[in-house]
Amino acid sequence: MSGSSHETGVSDPADLLRGRGRFLADLPATDALHVAFVRSPHACGRLTHLDLAGARTMPGVVAVLGAEHLSPAMPALNRFDHQPTPPPRRPIAGDRIDWPGQALALVLATSAGQARDAADAVAFEIQPDDHDPREPIMQWRLRQGEVVRRGQQGGSADAGPGPAAAREIWVEADITQPRVAALALETRGLLARIDDGGRLEVWAPTQSPARARDEIATALGIAADRVRVRVADVGGAFGSKASLGPDELLVAAAAWREQRTLRWIATRSEEFVAGVHGRGGRLQGRLSCGPDGRLRHLDAELTFPVGGWLPYSALVPARNATRILPGPYRLRGSDVRTQVLGEARAAVNIYRGAGRPEAAMLMEWLLDDAARALGHDPLALREANLIGAADMPWPLPGGDHLEGGDPRALLARAAQLFGYERECQARKARRLAGEHVGIGIGCYVEPCGQGFERARLSIDADGRVLLALGTASQGQGHARPFAILVAEVLGCDPARVSVLEGDTALCPDGIGALASRSMAIGGSAAHLAALAVRKRLDRGETPPLAETVRYHAPAEAFGLGAVIVRLSMAPDTFEPTIERLVWVDDCGRVIDDHGLKAQQIGAMAQGIGQALSEALHYDEQGQLLSGSLLDYALPRADAMPLAVELHTLPSACKVNAIGARGIGEAGCIGVPAAIINAARDALAQGRPLPGDLALDPPLTAEKLWRAAGRLARVRQANG
Repeated sequence: MSGSSHETGVSDPADLLRGRGRFLADLPATDALHVAFVRSPHACGRLTHLDLAGARTMPGVVAVLGAEHLSPAMPALNRFDHQPTPPPRRPIAGDRIDWPGQALALVLATSAGQARDAADAVAFEIQPDDHDPREPIMQWRLRQGEVVRRGQQGGSADAGPGPAAAREIWVEADITQPRVAALALETRGLLARIDDGGRLEVWAPTQSPARARDEIATALGIAADRVRVRVADVGGAFGSKASLGPDELLVAAAAWREQRTLRWIATRSEEFVAGVHGRGGRLQGRLSCGPDGRLRHLDAELTFPVGGWLPYSALVPARNATRILPGPYRLRGSDVRTQVLGEARAAVNIYRGAGRPEAAMLMEWLLDDAARALGHDPLALREANLIGAADMPWPLPGGDHLEGGDPRALLARAAQLFGYERECQARKARRLAGEHVGIGIGCYVEPCGQGFERARLSIDADGRVLLALGTASQGQGHARPFAILVAEVLGCDPARVSVLEGDTALCPDGIGALASRSMAIGGSAAHLAALAVRKRLDRGETPPLAETVRYHAPAEAFGLGAVIVRLSMAPDTFEPTIERLVWVDDCGRVIDDHGLKAQQIGAMAQGIGQALSEALHYDEQGQLLSGSLLDYALPRADAMPLAVELHTLPSACKVNAIGARGIGEAGCIGVPAAIINAARDALAQGRPLPGDLALDPPLTAEKLWRAAGRLARVRQANG
């Protein structure tokens, strides 16, 4: 692999469909040594013996490196102006093991098979700890308005005589979200070499090239301009590749130390054991409601695990869930307390939604229970409490504001398209015939990223247009909407606009493609760069010319939406079937309708997996029990809804230059909440559910069957 012989940038979509994509494994590097990791099978303990000598004599082995050879710094942590107390960690184990799958050594060999064979031959002994220490990392607390907890006096002056408890109902939820695996089609990996100028050139499937460059430079203790990060096609990321982890930093450090070209591509097993996970939080909430159906108080306690080491964005899920509760609803007051705990497990990072799905599921679960307790229709209860366009901008407890949109109109439109009253009548008839069928609603808000992006737009003497950005596509198809934005300002065909991303030597710095921020912030930068070029052209300047714009969003855009689901269960097995899904979203200005639909469908599929099938399981010793696709149930084609209706009701966002909101994560936010509520509605049959009925996601057929059996016994006992 020679220095600059390969262009940076993603392949044409047609080439991807023809199998001509250029992913990390496709990059030619005939001189590369292959890397394999020796990993700890234990969750935590003391490394008492490590023998690398035997592996060094095996065929093809060039070097075997341990902690005495490599000591890069751990990745940085985004602290959000707080002072968390992360425990000290090392990318490669010294005398301590801090998480399962932690690297003990690296083998460098002339083939991947030889490297793996030598890694398997490394002898080591670990004295496991007896327990998994759950270490407090940090806590948040956000309160708004009048705060009343169950058992306290409360209510307003005109609420009538008697204690508050006599005039309002309280419902409670205790939901444990399982960990899920961020199983992108392309696994993690790194290709690192020393270029002709003595710089470290790294190819990585990353969402944030500039951050990756800075993380590598910091880890190695060298200047950032001595590192170049490049990105080819990326087969998915979903947050898991927003920052580099210990494995990538170790490969970069080994390449720098040995002055050799190294290639590491994680196996699927490594992704399960040592990659980053998502979700895993425990959500406890109590919601009070008046007899008129008006919401009063939300009291919540959220606990988020972050694993044995902290990725850059480890605190984001907890922060997001805390700051967006109670979502698009009007309450008298709320009190949300959150704690982040370290544990001897794989790291937990941002994963498509990153705290937003947790907040939406807790709130929507409580709303359905409140409706059942009051005997109200769940749609009517929401309609009575949703904020509307006239309420904007609407303050959230964490200091953010919903700057626009109309949650009430979004739900009304979804109900109209769903034919809600007709569907409720059909549900009643089917239940009388003995079927288990339910309808579930999920309303949501989606904060869509903060910070800045840069764009550089140039026109050469031949009239060719090049847009270079600091973001990096992971398969979303960035090139088309960015080209459309530029072309409409310049008055040219979008096909004339080439889009360059993913090369820190050729592109301006940026934060990257994550948090549904690419169009709102990166698109605004591209639009303003095009306006600057257009202005110079209108003044009579002739190409070549170029403009670079740094756009910092003055506030965060919020996407909004509503999902309604009809779900049935097989009479004997209770296998769930999503019969119909109607989804109305406000993602602001729609730039590329095809790309919009693709993002909705992809996120919907992941949301379905979260609700119905996906879960990682550890035993008491920290051993991963679901470490392969034989044990981990990704959603299949037969889990998709029988009918899907995707709609938009866009309103222009007021806090960025192009009026865009986000869409990339919405399907993981509203869809799971609606599915879970539909399943619970099918079991409830219009009556309250016991508070201790085990219905944590994923709602597999077995879990639904057991819940239905227990529910039947409880109701029989109660007459």
